Amino acid sequence: MKRRTLLQNLFSSVVAAPMLSAFDTRITLVDAGDERQMKRAIQLAGNVPKYPFGALLVDQKGIVVAEGWNRSVHNPTWHGEMDAINKCAASNSKIDWTSLTLYTTAEPCAMCQGAVAWAGIFDGNVDVNGTLFKSAGAFRIDHPLDPENKYLSHSFVESPDMKNIYDGVAVLDAAGEAIVTLPDWFEALNQDFRYQLTPMGAAFVPYVAEEIAGNQFKIGGGIPGRKVSWQVTGIRHDAYANAHRIQVEELKPSAAMGTYLHPDAFGQPVEKDRPAVDDFKATAKDSPAAIAAGPREELRARLRAISQKPEKQ
Repeated sequence: MKRRTLLQNLFSSVVAAPMLSAFDTRITLVDAGDERQMKRAIQLAGNVPKYPFGALLVDQKGIVVAEGWNRSVHNPTWHGEMDAINKCAASNSKIDWTSLTLYTTAEPCAMCQGAVAWAGIFDGNVDVNGTLFKSAGAFRIDHPLDPENKYLSHSFVESPDMKNIYDGVAVLDAAGEAIVTLPDWFEALNQDFRYQLTPMGAAFVPYVAEEIAGNQFKIGGGIPGRKVSWQVTGIRHDAYANAHRIQVEELKPSAAMGTYLHPDAFGQPVEKDRPAVDDFKATAKDSPAAIAAGPREELRARLRAISQKPEKQ
């Protein structure tokens, strides 16, 4: 069976190998390049024999830009297609998604099909009800000085804490002081405050005369009528933050020991990205005798059939 579906919002096409018994196991691909890429996807599926699903993204020149396989033993959403899409998004922030082709060893599930349609491209607001872990972060906009031809990008500001940043400019009164009033929710949200004060227009030494209390603080030591640029940071201590602090340093789980999130960044081969083999050793219930007549052996047989050269039609 051949499947090539155009998706306007993301990939130029999807080539999926069948996995259901109702489908013909001889898949006719468009050309030798398609056959080569599909065989590679099947090879990737072999990284996890227990869940043999592989996928790769290929650009218009036939260059593989990302590969993935099922790692749902670590996270139920880490299917092969999701793995490839996430890797591509992490390492190719400026890629033209509409130019890519996704090769996958099975018909994508509803979750992966949604990712194929939307991953990496959000048009509108996005809500994440939990912690978002990422390898990097940035904004990218049309360049203000040349919006038709350039982008402008900035990286996120990172911290090991749930840190909030506030700033402003205060005008000093006749006593060379200023009261900075903060929002009424400020202390309910923040704690562990840090201050920075910078004099403007003249050399003097402003200082924090009174620390934050009652959602305000006082600047002293200035020259009447002059300005002070101030910055205050605080660490969140709301109920959600207190219950979900991130662990800044942690040991990798046993299955991830010796592997990398981004092996290429350390000059390591792609195989270093795979989970520990021990996690995927067959248990007694998954022994060859137990699965000889089961669906898992049937799926393996179909993948073997797909990997063979298709008959001409």
